[in-house]
Amino acid sequence: MREFSEQEVFWRGEFGDQYVGRNQGQALVAANLALFAKALARTGRLASLLELGTNTGNNLQALHQLLPACALQGVEINAKACEQARELGIAEIWQGSLFDYPRERTFDLTLSKGVLIHLAPELL
Repeated sequence: MREFSEQEVFWRGEFGDQYVGRNQGQALVAANLALFAKALARTGRLASLLELGTNTGNNLQALHQLLPACALQGVEINAKACEQARELGIAEIWQGSLFDYPRERTFDLTLSKGVLIHLAPELL
């Protein structure tokens, strides 16, 4: 097993737990609805979607409203956030680092919103 980076340890721990409490709510879901509606306007039918860095599922809630037939999956490193995202019942959520996510499956769309800025450049 590989050693977690400093950022991964940070987001798995207390700071990540606190971030969960600060970043939830219908206002965030509504803002995501508008953004994703524009971003997805020119895509064809999406049967599957993977989000890297799901947090509590704000993005997935918006995507579920826009793409109700799409099979949604998420990857989340923080246990508290992962639990809350799973409780939504709209997506399969895998707990762990996006660097460790098994790559056996392909998706019509894979996205990340607000995660890459939190990773050290050498990890990208």
